[in-house]
Amino acid sequence: MKKGTTYNILIRVAPPLVAIITRIWFFTCRKKIHGQEFKEQMLAQDKSIIATIWHYSVIYSVFHLRKERAALLVSASSDGEFIARLARCFNFSTVRGSRNRRGLRALKELVALVDQKTNIGIVADGSKGPPLVVQSGAIYLASRAGAPIMPIVWSCSGYIRFNS
Repeated sequence: MKKGTTYNILIRVAPPLVAIITRIWFFTCRKKIHGQEFKEQMLAQDKSIIATIWHYSVIYSVFHLRKERAALLVSASSDGEFIARLARCFNFSTVRGSRNRRGLRALKELVALVDQKTNIGIVADGSKGPPLVVQSGAIYLASRAGAPIMPIVWSCSGYIRFNS
């Protein structure tokens, strides 16, 4: 998306608005959580966790994990700015970077955060995809930082899917 007046307005207004709508929407949903004991075991180890999610589940995952302290890896693109601001609406910090842009710098920042016992969130299938195919980012970070990976998946019985 090109930067201009419309972009500047949208980037300021849309993330907080989406955060409010998301809170209202997901508070009305019934949830059944599986595998909570594994999360508790990992958190009890007093080590950082690298949580991986699929690209399609970013909005729900940010909502669901909003009470966890974590830093999220977000693309350094202008489109990634929307997700970064949305994540901050849910009290996450962000590290900006991707394979093609600021990747090494982002990796160094993430390793430093793991050393400080900060949990990390990464989209497993990367910013460019292909969808539902794990990219090497989380695995490489885990090997460099010595942190375990915790895959997180969610599903629902009814949904609307956007092709973007």
